[in-house]
Amino acid sequence: MVIQVSGALSTQVRYAAARSEIAVLAGERLDSLEATPIDSLSTGNTRDTLTVAGVRYERRVRVRRITAVLLQIDVWMTAIDGNGPSYEATSYHSGIW
Repeated sequence: MVIQVSGALSTQVRYAAARSEIAVLAGERLDSLEATPIDSLSTGNTRDTLTVAGVRYERRVRVRRITAVLLQIDVWMTAIDGNGPSYEATSYHSGIW
């Protein structure tokens, strides 16, 4: 019984660590885009793959123009094989009015 509980706890800790790492990677991407002047950003979708804790993830980024001076940036991190945590974040980037 103790071994089963220990194994379950170990799995939960690995899952939490992976979730934390993908949240950091998504946040870094958002920060990078927010630091880019709005006139230098292109609207549209991009995707790439990363490996976190031995699991391959697809990172999708969408930049949408809301108004002439406001962009919405969405980032999704999803395990390619479905066996890992996922994460999504949204931010807004504005230019000078």
